[in-house]
Amino acid sequence: ENGEMKKKEETQKDEAVSTSPVPLNDADPKEEQEQEPTNEPELEKDVEETNVPVTEVPPATNENGEMKKEETQKEEAVSTTSVPPNTEIAPISPTEAEALAFMVANLKIELGAEAAGVSDDNLYKFIFWKKDVIRAATRFRAHVEWRHKNPSFFDEIPLQVSHDAILFRIAQSGMLVAPEEMVTKTGSPVLVGLLDKNDMTTDARTANDIARMVFYAFDRMVEREAAQRHGITIILDMSAVSGKNFDSAIPKLLATCGGCFPIRINAFYCLSTPWWLKNVCKAHFSPELRARVQFIKNVSEIYDVIDKEKFLTDHGGEVEFDAYSWVSTQMQRESTGEVGSLKDCIVSPSSI
Repeated sequence: ENGEMKKKEETQKDEAVSTSPVPLNDADPKEEQEQEPTNEPELEKDVEETNVPVTEVPPATNENGEMKKEETQKEEAVSTTSVPPNTEIAPISPTEAEALAFMVANLKIELGAEAAGVSDDNLYKFIFWKKDVIRAATRFRAHVEWRHKNPSFFDEIPLQVSHDAILFRIAQSGMLVAPEEMVTKTGSPVLVGLLDKNDMTTDARTANDIARMVFYAFDRMVEREAAQRHGITIILDMSAVSGKNFDSAIPKLLATCGGCFPIRINAFYCLSTPWWLKNVCKAHFSPELRARVQFIKNVSEIYDVIDKEKFLTDHGGEVEFDAYSWVSTQMQRESTGEVGSLKDCIVSPSSI
């Protein structure tokens, strides 16, 4: 009777083996089962010698083990790609640095006496704008000419928050901000205009004062290496805008600087723009800038350009900006001469 039961069990095992899938490895499961007891002492010996805990995975769980390894690799890939690639600027290679220095030297030759007293830092801004000596020289001359024609923008009153009380208050309002950590996925710094924070009915500010604030923001942004190398991106938030926040003369004044700043505008996103403001923008923007303008209704439409967490908290992001602290920092930099302003492109602005 025992012999028949044993024979029956062996027959069932043979049938199970014949119907089960072919193992991924070439080893015979029976041989593996026979070898397991002899391997245990060796594993224990390895543990004692290396002091690293080892867990033996039975053959039946090999497939699961491989799947777990694949999942771990996916998690590691996600953890590395989730770090924004633009948190740090890649250093300029020695070859590129040499080429840039060569172009700046040639820019000085091209400008001649016009570049007398102008710092290399300012000349680099024009070369970064366009790595072409002739075009960089043309943009430099256009900037100087624009300054001569419009002395109130930069020079009659120095374009500094420490020298202009109204500029100081506009900057403190947070109407125009460019947090260091707010950059696009390609590394372009972002300038954000919060138009509802501009109140034209206070402190007797004029359209010229708002234009000076824009030029001041440009001047601070072009100091940043990221802006020089990757250009800038603009977001103009016009939600909740009313008549007190806007003056029709502002876009006209801003239009005068077209082709005069060593700054590349990659994209211009207008958020929640009233229909009447759309017409104003189209009327005063240059054809080149109009081609870069996009009207959007929600910032989620540009999450493919800027990571969600890099938006201001005003727009559901994680970036907080303290305008008061920023203005205080700029005042300190201005007092110590740390600011690298384009105002120095004209060595003696008082002679204008």
